[in-house]
Amino acid sequence: MADCLKVREATFEGLADRWERLLRACREATVFLTPTWQRVWWEQFGGGADLRLLEVTRESAHVGQAAGRAVTVAVAPLMSLDGVVSFLGGTDLVDYHDLIVGDADPVRVADAALRRVASWEDWHTLDLKSIPGDSPNLKALLEAARGLNWRAEDRVEDLAPGITLPASFDEYVASLDKKDRHELRRKLRRLHATGEITQEALASPADIGAAFDDFIALVRLSSPEKDLFLTAPRVEFVRSATVALAERDQARLFLMRLDGKRVAGSLCFKYGERYFGYNSGYDPASRALAVGLLNHAMCLERVIEGGAHYFDFMRGDEPYKYDLGAKDREIHHVVIRR
Repeated sequence: MADCLKVREATFEGLADRWERLLRACREATVFLTPTWQRVWWEQFGGGADLRLLEVTRESAHVGQAAGRAVTVAVAPLMSLDGVVSFLGGTDLVDYHDLIVGDADPVRVADAALRRVASWEDWHTLDLKSIPGDSPNLKALLEAARGLNWRAEDRVEDLAPGITLPASFDEYVASLDKKDRHELRRKLRRLHATGEITQEALASPADIGAAFDDFIALVRLSSPEKDLFLTAPRVEFVRSATVALAERDQARLFLMRLDGKRVAGSLCFKYGERYFGYNSGYDPASRALAVGLLNHAMCLERVIEGGAHYFDFMRGDEPYKYDLGAKDREIHHVVIRR
């Protein structure tokens, strides 16, 4: 007899511990799917939306010690606004969305979640953005929707380059193509010949908080588009989320100094053995020294030494990502209408 899946609506307070345990067993886990990140976003930007946080549980039908006990097998962090059901978080600040599924069949989980959504009366569209193209939940959502005779559309939304990391930085450099390898070594030699180069790797909430304004200033300086993007609410969100993640040892702020002056910064988040390059900036006065790219290269050296297996540069096709050896990964957008 198959296990029975049930779906109930939950709150952050009631679900957080089970959510965290589920994430640790989920291969699609990212820092953006943690209750820490999602709750900070909801509290700042939830606005007039309704929270639709779904918990999928399984009551084992097998005889044994755990028989009859409801076990959380999936979480669907959703919200609804003006007839549209979506994942929590917008694409401006959150690069990845997904269902969070443990050891259950993704199709059965998607079917159970969509049937619960079907019971709501105040919606007409499921607008599910930023699902990793290699997530099994992508195919499961499409299959479950079509099984309900709903219209389902899937398209590539963006690309998120990343690097599968080897065991050492020397192996990483050797893995680059000849031109990129030569350029990286040449630029590093030129940078170190210019002055004293150091890189801070800040991890504590206090250290990150103290340096955060310097980092944001570098991001603003590096691009007019980034300067416009960094509105006061967005800066406050990133600050709050970063400090909250730092309290869980899931944030790193890498800052390069040239002769004592901070000239480049990269804010990264970590989950398990994966790092996510969330945002970065540099002082245009040092552009000729490629301090932005080289700060990323020094980040890669540090995270490889720390045992990381993958560095995700996140959405966007900026050339420096490919200069450092990144390969594209698709992000998908699913729209479902009943």
